[in-house]
Amino acid sequence: MSFEVAPRSIADFHHRGRRLRLDSGSGPWLFEADGTRWLDLVCGYGPVIIGHSDPEFLTLTSDHMAKGQQFASCSTLHEMYAEGLPDIWPMGSCAFFKTSSEAVTAAVRISSRLTSKKGVVRCGFTGWHDVQQSPRIAWHLMPQSPERVRKFVPNMTLRGVSGDEAVFDWVDLRPDSLEELLNRHGSLIGTVVVDTYQEELTDIELIRTAVDLCKRHDVTIVLDETKTSGRVAEMGFTEQKSLQPDMVVAGKAIANGAPLSLLLLPRHLGQYVEKNRVGGTHSKERFGVAAAVVTRELMSRRQGYEIFPVLGKTWEITYRRAIESLDLSNRVTVHSVLGGAGLDLRLAAPDDTHEGRSAFQGAFATQGILSLVGHPSFFDTGAYPGGPRLVGTTRVRCASEMENQHRPADVMI
Repeated sequence: MSFEVAPRSIADFHHRGRRLRLDSGSGPWLFEADGTRWLDLVCGYGPVIIGHSDPEFLTLTSDHMAKGQQFASCSTLHEMYAEGLPDIWPMGSCAFFKTSSEAVTAAVRISSRLTSKKGVVRCGFTGWHDVQQSPRIAWHLMPQSPERVRKFVPNMTLRGVSGDEAVFDWVDLRPDSLEELLNRHGSLIGTVVVDTYQEELTDIELIRTAVDLCKRHDVTIVLDETKTSGRVAEMGFTEQKSLQPDMVVAGKAIANGAPLSLLLLPRHLGQYVEKNRVGGTHSKERFGVAAAVVTRELMSRRQGYEIFPVLGKTWEITYRRAIESLDLSNRVTVHSVLGGAGLDLRLAAPDDTHEGRSAFQGAFATQGILSLVGHPSFFDTGAYPGGPRLVGTTRVRCASEMENQHRPADVMI
């Protein structure tokens, strides 16, 4: 008897009642074993920033890996990557992990020791580990949406925390609400963790205000740049907008899909990494770091962060025209996010349900496009060098296909 892949152990995508059996990728494309081709606007939920199977990425990463997979401690490759990190105030140390869930957990552990307070305020999705603390809410929905406060998996058996380890949710993204939490529960709260993607639902000044509030209340603030690092800038909004949090978590796109995350913290807090026994066996593994070194090089050389604003705006305009031509403006909205590295498609009520979003994604799938709804869809730097263009009224053509001599792909929106 053979094993099968558990349904939710991977992100499943279905088309006409069957689960896609993805086998290979090249640039912006994914292929099934039978050769069926899909335009990938999911990019592994964000990490794939350069594209699938980029030849230069594979060659350079392989050159680094020829020296070994993992040693008993961090290698000179880790040092090379750390030395090249952007000069983010007041950072000076970094710890390596495989997932951002681990890095966030490490940040909270360090903060608890630093402040002697174990309570946490969450704003945004900070990895599946946080569901072990309290059921997560619908962080991708707009703050005014009543569905935002809905608890996912409400009957899930949780370990739970209470007492001096209480978890509070900052849901409405109003500064006065955060200050009220800090005033009311200041004796418990040692850490505020903000997923910086929430900036896309308001503006960057809210994040800056949150940082200032926490500093006034002597509370550690951690910015979780998992979605934004490697897309907005190498270290996300913290780098781009000169924010000044106590700690930063980076991950996803910094290594083009290889598992790697970072915890950036001031040099004087580096000692707490050792004191709190933060880390694990695979925190010394070299593949993710090699991929990150190469990703940084290629993004710089190919001007990746300069490409995204133009790319995202081009796709946004194209989709808006298609939506208008189909008279769907009152049902579907679209705008570029993450500095143009993503596209946010949303449905209006009453279509904005799980079934409605699934149907919308299914409509894209019938045209060979894998996309996300109510969660950012993503672009990579190697895909669509000419950008999309409107063909007729409702068709989009990918210019890179013609350049690469693939078969034409007109896709209905």
